[in-house]
Amino acid sequence: MHAVISREISKGEPRRLFNERYHYFYNPMWNLYGDEPRGSAPATYFYRGSDPHELYWHMLDQVLIRPSLLHRFDFDALEIVTTVKGTELSREGGYPDRKRFSDHFPVVFGVNLSIQNDKGAKDG
Repeated sequence: MHAVISREISKGEPRRLFNERYHYFYNPMWNLYGDEPRGSAPATYFYRGSDPHELYWHMLDQVLIRPSLLHRFDFDALEIVTTVKGTELSREGGYPDRKRFSDHFPVVFGVNLSIQNDKGAKDG
């Protein structure tokens, strides 16, 4: 889907592949991958595989947005949800509680649809 980690790359020239032009999406989920974001989970899904390249945490749930809509995206609202109304969705160790809820954590985000003037915004 040509989703990239960088806002600047997503705003650049479309990618050419087999003489077709493909416009990029921006994937803000990369901002949440790892230990840094607000004490949340490092990603949305945990799998303890035996592959030598296993990362354990995987970002299965994604948000993709066209660069022309970035001014509407609320980056502060983007989060991996681990608690709902005081109920922990994780089990001991911080992993998703797959027995009680789900095998992955949900994601929330915000898009401001009340902005009126989008004239001139192009994304192909």
